[in-house]
Amino acid sequence: MEMMKKAAELADEMISTVGWLLNRASNTTKLYDIADAKGLTAEVSVPIQGAKPGEVVVLLGHSLRNFSARAIGDQGDFKLGSKVVVVDTGSNVVYVRAHVHNDSDASEILSQ
Repeated sequence: MEMMKKAAELADEMISTVGWLLNRASNTTKLYDIADAKGLTAEVSVPIQGAKPGEVVVLLGHSLRNFSARAIGDQGDFKLGSKVVVVDTGSNVVYVRAHVHNDSDASEILSQ
């Protein structure tokens, strides 16, 4: 009987701990929308060639996110690894322009 009581207490503690962890995660996790990428530096992961879309990687919060990408006005080709800036967003695509070099932005997005 004593063993069953201890098992029930342990189960209650585990349920309490799991509940606390889930509550903590829901209060600290932020979901990012594609619109949150606007103004951020991104790195080309699939080349963008004129009117053909490619893909970029953007660091949002602590997560790397991939988005379909098009050059603004279908101008420019961006090779793999090129740095770009997200200037606008659509429902499923980001619009980018060439990144102007800035010494304070020397970190590699994909290497993080």
